[in-house]
Amino acid sequence: MQAGEIVVFNIKNRDIPIVHRILKVHEDEDGQVSVLTKGDNNQVHDRGLYSDGQMWLERDDIVGTAVGALRYVGMVTIWLNDYPSLKYLLVRSTRASVHSTF
Repeated sequence: MQAGEIVVFNIKNRDIPIVHRILKVHEDEDGQVSVLTKGDNNQVHDRGLYSDGQMWLERDDIVGTAVGALRYVGMVTIWLNDYPSLKYLLVRSTRASVHSTF
């Protein structure tokens, strides 16, 4: 793992994986590698997102790396969580289109 690489990671006790860029790589005396991440559109690093007291992501937290990018797609999930009525409208419109095809 290296700075600039885009990784997919999980935070303990959260269901949704996060896709952010590695900001810093830290290697301790034992050769254990940890990383600090940051979202491209965020002003600060992700320590505020990590579990309480967690300063770095360990290899076990990393699910994978990105092979491509679709900018701003993650904003859709944020909007759906911040505005539940949008989620309702999306589900409602999906149901309407499914019913109309039969």
